[in-house]
Amino acid sequence: PWPVRIYALGRFAIVKDSKPMRFTEKAKHMPLKLLKVIIALGGRDIGAEVVIDTLWPDADGDTGLRSLNTTLHRLRKLLGNDLAITLEDNRLTIDVRHVWVDVFAFQRLLGKIENTLKKPDLPVGQTGAKDDNLNHLMERVVAMYQGPFLRDISEQWALSFRERFKNRCLYI
Repeated sequence: PWPVRIYALGRFAIVKDSKPMRFTEKAKHMPLKLLKVIIALGGRDIGAEVVIDTLWPDADGDTGLRSLNTTLHRLRKLLGNDLAITLEDNRLTIDVRHVWVDVFAFQRLLGKIENTLKKPDLPVGQTGAKDDNLNHLMERVVAMYQGPFLRDISEQWALSFRERFKNRCLYI
């Protein structure tokens, strides 16, 4: 049901209206980088100043905010949806009603697995809904995982998220 699907596990790809988008123009570099940073920072309720410091560390307040607004406008245009990413009260959020992101779906699955593991076990020798549900969730996680978060990016913001993400996966 999502018009835009973003893949950041293993490779970076955007699928819009069921068609993979191709990016050959250098002009799309900063909007795509902005999208990657927003995803790496959690995709929700991210302070504009954090994004500005990440992408434009040498810009002063007004210049940084103008750069963010211009790049966000270009990103929304690229995605074809002004509602895809909101900026309200200087906080950025990917609107999951309009955009599906594999990383976020993967994290939701991990949460479901964690909750299932916390449920009491059945007596020895019995299997039940818990085991079936856990097996189903694990199959979905394995199918969804395509590799490390943005594996081709070596910038600190990507490496930090990649490490936290990996640790959460290993915890389960």
